[in-house]
Amino acid sequence: MSPQEEEAVANTIPKKQEEEKGGRGEGGFRSWAVNHLKRLFAIHFIHVYLTYLIISSLLGGLIIWGIERSNLRSSYVDCMFIAVSALTSCGLSTLDMGKVRF
Repeated sequence: MSPQEEEAVANTIPKKQEEEKGGRGEGGFRSWAVNHLKRLFAIHFIHVYLTYLIISSLLGGLIIWGIERSNLRSSYVDCMFIAVSALTSCGLSTLDMGKVRF
């Protein structure tokens, strides 16, 4: 191997290591930013599941509050607590559900 070839190989190794470590390398700032944004906004199962839990508990709380509002004058927080308890199958309740009339 000639000295010129050895120098060319030596110059390419640090660039590859820099790219592997997340450096800007040959792609520049734009490719680095795009890769990090893709990782930041990646949709995973836990994101979908937590979104489902939050939306379902808020809607369930509204439904129960709408039913209870005319009979027991309960607060929305109590109704949302019941909705979350039903959604997660823990069975806790802050209101007497026997008095609820549909």
